[in-house]
Amino acid sequence: MNNRPIVNLYRIDPDNVGDLASTPRKYFDFGREIRDRDLGEEPLWSDIILAGGGGQFQFPKVGEHIKKSILSIGWGIGSNHHHVEHATPPPEWSDQFTILGSRDKDAARWVPCASCMSPEFDPLRSTEGRHEFVLYDHWLYGTGFRHPQFEDIPRATNRDFDFSKTLEFLASGRTVITTSYHGAYWATLLGRRCVVVNPWSSKFYTYRHAPELASEESWRDAAGRSTVYPSALDECREANLNFFEDVKQLLNNIP
Repeated sequence: MNNRPIVNLYRIDPDNVGDLASTPRKYFDFGREIRDRDLGEEPLWSDIILAGGGGQFQFPKVGEHIKKSILSIGWGIGSNHHHVEHATPPPEWSDQFTILGSRDKDAARWVPCASCMSPEFDPLRSTEGRHEFVLYDHWLYGTGFRHPQFEDIPRATNRDFDFSKTLEFLASGRTVITTSYHGAYWATLLGRRCVVVNPWSSKFYTYRHAPELASEESWRDAAGRSTVYPSALDECREANLNFFEDVKQLLNNIP
């Protein structure tokens, strides 16, 4: 193992399974010690920064961290500006990354969330959903699915389960209705149809494999228009594997 550790920046939030599952360190061996650090903490001096997963373009402190590094890696990060109904460009400080792969579809290099590398997707993709619909809510920013037509549909939030149980829940539906970025992403990778209800952030406009977007009143019509992306899991994994090869070459040049 090489001497210089990697400081791994991501949102360490026990109430958000999407944040916890998005760091690339869970799926790749970087051959170095890795020290986790919440991206909201104060910047520090570090030779190697890995900013991995989530809507990190929302956090200017990430830019302050990478200014103090000799090698900085942005992996699967993207837009997350609340109450914005369109995709937003990356911040100016993102140009300072040594290498950057963004989950946003129009990025110079598209590298989606590394959680696609989990082998737990594979057996669930071949299962049939038990329910016509399931609801998966972002517990903090979601709508709560308050409309009466949602009353009899199975539901969960992004703090109800761990990653494995969350995937099992999403796979139990043939169509996933959600207010969660990762809920939509994982539903797509599982081969399910997906509708995002009341999109509340710019991030919902940045998927390469786009879900339908709808209001609480129009979600059934949107569900009828929704589609399955059979190659999404393979495409997402290929992008991550290729990015990892480039990251390894950069790391090999640093003792």
